[in-house]
Amino acid sequence: MGLSWADWIRFVLAPLILASIAAIVATRNAKKTPHERLKNLVDIHEKIPDGLDSRKVVEAAIARELVDFDRRVAADQRGFWAGVQERFVQVGGTNATLGMSALALIPLTIGVVTIARNDSWSVFPALIINFALTISIVFGGFAAFRAERKSLKLDRVAAHIDATFPRAAIQHLASQDVLAQDFPENFNDAVARLRAMGVFESDDSSTGLRVTPFGKHAIRKSLRIADRRYFANLADIEAERAAREDEPGREAPGQ
Repeated sequence: MGLSWADWIRFVLAPLILASIAAIVATRNAKKTPHERLKNLVDIHEKIPDGLDSRKVVEAAIARELVDFDRRVAADQRGFWAGVQERFVQVGGTNATLGMSALALIPLTIGVVTIARNDSWSVFPALIINFALTISIVFGGFAAFRAERKSLKLDRVAAHIDATFPRAAIQHLASQDVLAQDFPENFNDAVARLRAMGVFESDDSSTGLRVTPFGKHAIRKSLRIADRRYFANLADIEAERAAREDEPGREAPGQ
């Protein structure tokens, strides 16, 4: 005896829809917003003993979260859809695409139920077209955000480099095509993390590490960040010195 429509809804459609909703809620709960992650990291940084984070792991994590937070704020200021796009990119375009593709199975399941219930294949062509269009839209959107994903990765890595290395070290990195493996011992882990991020790769012609094209862009961007901060600090120092000299009762040197 075949299943009734009530049985199909109860045992097939309802569990599928509930599983999809549960997956969306679980993903949302697992991925905190940049604001939430940033607050947690700042709390950790304030409570961590001095000298414990010698490799600046926490500071680098804060710098990356600041990038995400700043990009979301800027995107929201551009408009609703810009904000949605930025969130799609930040939560992981691949994961979002897979989730949307799973949801595309719902009309396919409905069509299969219809065919099984009515023993009619008349809806099959429309079913295939609907499913193909859904998948095309999903993966088309994923491909369209490729440039945004690259931009986000570049911003994150540049912020990571700036938070990890002093300006002089970044200047040295910017001048190198191949990084000889004679850097200080305390830089080993930092360089290993940059290699995992795609900044460095093994160089077949030597025992060093070659800077990748992406790595060159990231290092140059981090150097621009460090330079802006350096010259801003110089300007602040000069302004403070000038203000002290202009204080009432203070005479110029030699008078």
